[in-house]
Amino acid sequence: MPCADVYVMAAVLHGWDDASCVRILESIKRAAAPGARLVLIECVVPPGNEPHTAEPTDLNMLALTTGKERSATEWRELLSTAGFSLDRIVPTAEDYCFIEAHLR
Repeated sequence: MPCADVYVMAAVLHGWDDASCVRILESIKRAAAPGARLVLIECVVPPGNEPHTAEPTDLNMLALTTGKERSATEWRELLSTAGFSLDRIVPTAEDYCFIEAHLR
């Protein structure tokens, strides 16, 4: 993987279990310079039990892959495990959010 200032992945990690996501993120970490930015475009499951459009996708991920939709807390923990710090989550008008992080 080439060294870059910013790495962008859209709707990739939700299809993988946590251990596989960590391996994917660690491959970026090995190629990246300290402070490199990571932007994920993924669903973020909101807290509580209110209906959300991520729920049907989460069921699909459960049935068809090893992945899942994740909450903000789950994204923070996953990124931290792989050596990244979550900076912010930016919601959009659609179902996806921009999850911004940097390499520690």
